[in-house]
Amino acid sequence: MQAPPAPDFSVSATPSSRTITQGSTTTYSVTVTALNGFNGNVGLSASGLPAGASASFSPTTISSSGSSTLTITTATTTPAGSYPIAITATSGALTHTTSITLVVTVPSDFTISASPTSQTISRGSRTTYSVSIGTQGPFSGTVTLTLSGLPKKTTSSFTPSSLTGSGTSTLKVSANPTAVAGTYTLTIKGTSGGVSHSTTVGLTIQ
Repeated sequence: MQAPPAPDFSVSATPSSRTITQGSTTTYSVTVTALNGFNGNVGLSASGLPAGASASFSPTTISSSGSSTLTITTATTTPAGSYPIAITATSGALTHTTSITLVVTVPSDFTISASPTSQTISRGSRTTYSVSIGTQGPFSGTVTLTLSGLPKKTTSSFTPSSLTGSGTSTLKVSANPTAVAGTYTLTIKGTSGGVSHSTTVGLTIQ
């Protein structure tokens, strides 16, 4: 007479793949199913996480059958890429694994920088700075440039005043002959939708 099959369990996870940006969090559902009268406790763990990422299960142990939520959190420094992650379910000598995929992408954003970091001019003269917009990820928005911190009796203009995607604009600053001498910090701000970044440059008027 054939012996009945031994108690066992299976493990599965959904969805099979998630895509998130660096610094974001996502979840998967992990299901343990009892087979042949299995009634043990099953512990869960994850391996293959990318650098800077962490994983947690809630609950960490499933009794007989049930589901757990796997939460994966990435850091802003987690490298972009596609990562196969193994979920291991263990109960005594029984071990089963299932695989999921985590795809990490670079968020859509822009950077702003200016050179040189400072300029010195005489009253009644002008100078220029080069303002550069760089892109991160799939960013293709329009960045509008503004300037703050100018002393009285000075004027400024950007050419062009906005950039779509990456590019360079020339900031011109002119000092009136009666402008007050001194050293000033100018803030160059780039805005695209609800996102803004800024950088500073120095201006000395003699």
